[in-house]
Amino acid sequence: MLNLKNKTLSGLFWSLLGRFGEQGAQFIISVILARLLLPEDFGIVVMVLVIIDFCNIVTAHGFSAALIQKAEITEKHIFSSFWMNFVISIALAAALGMGAEHIAAWYGDERITPIVYVLAGSFVLQALITVPRSVLEKELAFKKIVVAETGGIVVSGATAIFMALHDFGYWSLIVQRVILGTSSSVFVWIAARFFPRLIFDWAAVKELMQFSLNNLGSIMLAFWSDNIEKMMIGKSIGSASVGIYNRALNQMQLATSQIDTVLLRVMFPVLSSIQDEKERVKQIYLEAIGAITMIASPMMLGLLVSAKPFIVGVYGPNWAPAVPVLQILCLAGLLISINNTAKWIFMSQGRADWMLRWGLVSSFVLIAAKIIGASQGSVIWVAVAFVVGYFLVFYPGITIAGRLIGMNFTEVIVAAAGPFWCSLIMALLVWGMDTLIPDTVPHLLVLGLNMTLGAFSYIAMLHLFRIKAYLRIRNLLVERLKARGKQPDTPGQDEEEKQP
Repeated sequence: MLNLKNKTLSGLFWSLLGRFGEQGAQFIISVILARLLLPEDFGIVVMVLVIIDFCNIVTAHGFSAALIQKAEITEKHIFSSFWMNFVISIALAAALGMGAEHIAAWYGDERITPIVYVLAGSFVLQALITVPRSVLEKELAFKKIVVAETGGIVVSGATAIFMALHDFGYWSLIVQRVILGTSSSVFVWIAARFFPRLIFDWAAVKELMQFSLNNLGSIMLAFWSDNIEKMMIGKSIGSASVGIYNRALNQMQLATSQIDTVLLRVMFPVLSSIQDEKERVKQIYLEAIGAITMIASPMMLGLLVSAKPFIVGVYGPNWAPAVPVLQILCLAGLLISINNTAKWIFMSQGRADWMLRWGLVSSFVLIAAKIIGASQGSVIWVAVAFVVGYFLVFYPGITIAGRLIGMNFTEVIVAAAGPFWCSLIMALLVWGMDTLIPDTVPHLLVLGLNMTLGAFSYIAMLHLFRIKAYLRIRNLLVERLKARGKQPDTPGQDEEEKQP
């Protein structure tokens, strides 16, 4: 059996590969759809998805984290969780259907009613994937998850593009969501070889419920702190503004929530397995912070100085209003990339209750800031409020979580400092070159020049200043390549063992 280090490396490799592969596919699909549809088309769907995705939290996160966190699980835990999820999803879908007209009336847009009906049905399909995927995550079988979820993205994306080309408008995006839920469920069930059995044990459900309820409460609070502004913008400013804001937010999240999602999948089960070894948990966490900052900081600062050629060149001139919004949100992205990791500590230490209590405070701050920003009638002010809110919760969030493993805020900042300063130097160099390029040069060419200079200068800075995270990852890759070259494959070796 693989030891913990090798399992972690293999999990990180496939999880990162899969997430970036999924994001690459989704990015290409979103670019094509953005050029075929209008910001308003995206905005009206986002306004409904805020509500649908909130309901989805119950089934997607209710028992999944508890199944991973619990040291020993049985078939009773697995199948009882599956049937509970299924029943809850049916009940929530029915509630959404009955409330469809009220949701449309709140937004003041009759088009929303049929959208809610259709997406409520897709919600049930997505609920079917949760438990089998959690089982795969607990086993760190991320290669199987990668293949399954990427297949769903490709199938649904191709369908949406076909519909957009034939003038179906925002319905292209709605059908994309439905097909994604269906195909992903099928692919994950096949990958996990999951066949539900008629097993239900209320005692097994109760064992998981204490952790699940606290974890679920924290995630619900975080959801509204992350999404309340979309509803407020949709109601007070309009669906086109929602589309503009969401486009900018999605680009920022490519380097924050997506990286966080990847690492949470791996770090949560890994840190949970050594939860009683506080010093070891702290060491692994700080090393992960260095790695996260090494990836997120150059992406955030590089995107900030290249926002115009990126948005206009990639998505087209219809999306130009998203440029200043994206630049402001990139500042928040620097904080979010680290701030989101606090939940690794809360969850792996089994202190979802602490996470819930802090979530109450932090969510109140973020929601209040965003509501104030939306009340100003401009997405620019919403973006500013976004930054201010995360600045206010950054220090206390890391500090409170750190107490569980004997870690202080300064240690986190030190772990992140090296990659950040290298990223800042890189961004200044790119900005300096960008100011010298004439406006007549095509945006995509400017973006290519910025990315080339940014990549070479950033790697040079990491190497010159001997950044620990960079050296550790480089040396690890070299060692594994050498080991792979020297050791022949063993007949019958588990396929998962052969992966990087």
